Amino acid sequence: MGHKTSPSLEDGLVPTRSIVLQRWGGGPIRDSYGGKPLVACDGTPLFAELAILRSFEREGWSGVWVDSFRQSYRVGLPENTNPVALP
Repeated sequence: MGHKTSPSLEDGLVPTRSIVLQRWGGGPIRDSYGGKPLVACDGTPLFAELAILRSFEREGWSGVWVDSFRQSYRVGLPENTNPVALP
């Protein structure tokens, strides 16, 4: 079996993603960061940054949302998950 290799800048390849986001039609969340729009992702509300992260995670990538407002790294909504540390 072959190994799946990730594109690298050395190869001149940059991974890209194109997704369609749908506005969340359910109720509000406790902390919307001052009214930040919510999108629907797998039946739950998320900020767009986290929905994009989920898209990459489904393909085996790992990452974080760099929450510059609260100066932390996150993998979920602040009301549901604690900040994470980078390795």
